[in-house]
Amino acid sequence: MSAQPQFSKTVSRPAFRLSGHISVPGDKSISHRALILGALAKGTSTIHGLLEAEDIMATANAIRALGVKVTKKPSGQWQVEGRGMAGLVPPSAPLDFGNAGTGVRLMFGVVAGQDLSAEFIGDQSLSQRPMARVLDPLEKVGASTTSQNGCLPVLITGTANPQAIQHKSQVASAQIKSAILLAGLNAKGSTIITEPAASRDHTENMLRAFGAKVQSLSLADGAQQIILHGPAQLQAQDITVPGDPSSAAFAMVAALIVPGSDIIIQNVMINPTRNGLVRCLQSAGYDVQTKNERTNAGEPIADLRVRFGCSAPLSPAPESAVSMIDEYPIAMVLAAFAKGTSRFAGIGELRVKESDRIDEMAHMLRQNGVTVRTGDDWMEVDGNGAVFGPNPLTTRAPVFAIDGDHRIAMSALVLGMGGFVPMAIDDANAIATSYPTFIDDMQKLGARISVEPNSPPLVIAVDGPSASGKGTLARLLARQFNLPYLDTGLLYRAAAKAALCAGINWHDQKALADIARQLVLPIANPEQLRTAEIGAAASKIAAVPAVREALLELQREFAQNPKGAVLDGRDIGTVICPDADVKFWVTASDQVRAERRRSELLQSGQQISSEQMLAQLRERDARDAGRGSAPMKRAENAYLIDTSNLAIDAALQVARQRVERNLADR
Repeated sequence: MSAQPQFSKTVSRPAFRLSGHISVPGDKSISHRALILGALAKGTSTIHGLLEAEDIMATANAIRALGVKVTKKPSGQWQVEGRGMAGLVPPSAPLDFGNAGTGVRLMFGVVAGQDLSAEFIGDQSLSQRPMARVLDPLEKVGASTTSQNGCLPVLITGTANPQAIQHKSQVASAQIKSAILLAGLNAKGSTIITEPAASRDHTENMLRAFGAKVQSLSLADGAQQIILHGPAQLQAQDITVPGDPSSAAFAMVAALIVPGSDIIIQNVMINPTRNGLVRCLQSAGYDVQTKNERTNAGEPIADLRVRFGCSAPLSPAPESAVSMIDEYPIAMVLAAFAKGTSRFAGIGELRVKESDRIDEMAHMLRQNGVTVRTGDDWMEVDGNGAVFGPNPLTTRAPVFAIDGDHRIAMSALVLGMGGFVPMAIDDANAIATSYPTFIDDMQKLGARISVEPNSPPLVIAVDGPSASGKGTLARLLARQFNLPYLDTGLLYRAAAKAALCAGINWHDQKALADIARQLVLPIANPEQLRTAEIGAAASKIAAVPAVREALLELQREFAQNPKGAVLDGRDIGTVICPDADVKFWVTASDQVRAERRRSELLQSGQQISSEQMLAQLRERDARDAGRGSAPMKRAENAYLIDTSNLAIDAALQVARQRVERNLADR
């Protein structure tokens, strides 16, 4: 899939019938492990069907940095010239894994069991994901680890004499288990791992194929125990990577929601620890058949025939989560087309994937008119047999922000295939993380997916006095229309706090402006800025012309996002964005606003009387409206929303209709 042009969107329109056959890319889990074990083996391993996605290339680059020669042959095969169990060399630079969560965690284990040090880094998404539960047992093996509060960047100093440990995991996690096994390959004795349930066993299967002695035992209480007898000597192998069942899931669900569909997905791995979705669909009555079953390198493989014709709700058991954790987003899409309520429980791990997938899927489905309920580790979806979208009377495709998550992106495009209105995403490039040929494969089956120019940017200005509800309304509008949001008041609060901490005189305009120029977005720890003291100081610093001038370009630059933006403040529609597409002036009576603000302060433990609060609010209003530079006032063409007796839901409805009218007039 070629890179998506800037300022474009990828649109999936309702499909009429899917037919034909495809072969999905090689399994990501197997691809990672084939590269890693090939690097540790003696001799040259050949890998057929390696997934050539960003995550896998990150692992390939990491083992290259450790001294391993990795090459792709003209025939498409990959060769890995192994360096043996103690032949890796220290890298000359940090190992950058991009967004590859599996790759980085498995390589933690490799380095932990070697006599070398390596620093691990990743992109913004990966750097926010938890790593401590993998790092902690590696320290028991003998490695030394440091991290950024349990996240990347991570520095691991391995050991030449790793210890064979016994580890009882609180969760069934293939990544924890695999990291310990890889660290224990050089250990003398038996490394024993006990899990509460069976997790993916690809590492055990491939270790056996490479010559390691690994036992898997099912215990009486349902727990699983894995025993690695070390030290191990791995021998190079010829590996064929089967099709990724997680990638196959998207075509499966597409065929199940598009009437008349009948497709075949070839060469799909059906390992029992990975085929939870297939079993879930079959038990619910969906027409998913396994054909031509066979085995390669210890992994069972089959062709899947999938036909439209069932609408039963799904309720996989919580213990199924380990065997279909990556398939839940697309299963939730299927649930929206079912007739009845589907319940997905035991899925808390989805909150710490590339994005919070529970929240992302709930938002996507609600945006398309589906009723959804969520909890910390569960989701319920009320299916009506069809998805009509936000407005069945329009063909405008709502652009969904996928937050860099490849599985959310593909789920959204499949939703568009089966729905009544198109579905658009803002960034299809993320799909290359796991399935570079996804759009091509779907088009081959009959999907109507295309890259199209975006609509012109939409800039919404929301102004008004403090405690009028403008901030809440602005945030809701930003979420409703998938736009970036900026609370400009936080800029002045952040500048005020910095000035207070530095002891700057309020009359020293140059020093105050210098403080303001140092601010960068996003503002860190915004909750710490919402105190009465900082609020009062913010009003003072906002009246300084040099400060307002210093922050002007920062705000205007934010508003120039290709998609547009929502900004709230006191001079957005008059000074910052005088040409905003839609402007609102949000207000309420002094008494109502004072009581709202007082309630906020009381909830945060700050004591203030109603009379004091009202006096402070009126004093600030007068200061903001009377300042010589950019005074607070309603823009001439701003739409008035008085929230004195208006609930926020009603205010949002009024504002949304105004914005939609603007969009319709374009």
